[in-house]
Amino acid sequence: MYTAFFFIISSCNSSPGFRYSEKERQKQTLIIQPFAEKADVPYKLITSSITRQYGFKVSINPHLQLAEKFENHEKGKRYSAPMLLDYLNKLKPDSAALITGITGGDIYTTKKDRSGKIKKPEYKYKIWGIFGLATCPGSSSVISTKRIKHPDRSKYEDRVIKIILHEIGHNLGLKHCTNKKCLMTDAVETINTIDNASSSLCKKCVIQIGH
Repeated sequence: MYTAFFFIISSCNSSPGFRYSEKERQKQTLIIQPFAEKADVPYKLITSSITRQYGFKVSINPHLQLAEKFENHEKGKRYSAPMLLDYLNKLKPDSAALITGITGGDIYTTKKDRSGKIKKPEYKYKIWGIFGLATCPGSSSVISTKRIKHPDRSKYEDRVIKIILHEIGHNLGLKHCTNKKCLMTDAVETINTIDNASSSLCKKCVIQIGH
């Protein structure tokens, strides 16, 4: 069974531009949607971190179970992250700006090469376990706490916050940043990159979404 801790580049469609200025974000709500296996999540810390970094008000929905159609069992029970993004978009009311799903269950996507084919070796990348995925720019993101557990509670919570804030950054239109300390740095398939990054955006990224 494939168990390595990997992080996938968050999905980013071809739509140009950034979503919501700083003033607009302060008037908007971001919804947290817990589902599937319940996650050990520091909701108060998540709420304050999202508001501090982006300005959104945060609302937390009741927990939802997921239908079997979201599951894949080729490498143990994993939920399709792309399918969850579509589902979250349907759940999001028009009154909310963004919606972020959180689960304690494992999530995956299919990692492809530049030609659109499954990256080789196919057995490794067809069902590719990930920490989070987001549309960029877009309205939905999803994260899993399955692969980020740590005996140090503060380190675990730090990982949760960084991954959530990173995916929300993609929703707002930010791509991966070349600054290795920036919240938006590409994790390059390792949890160590996330641990070494800051929980804040660099000045360049702040400017991009701050107009």
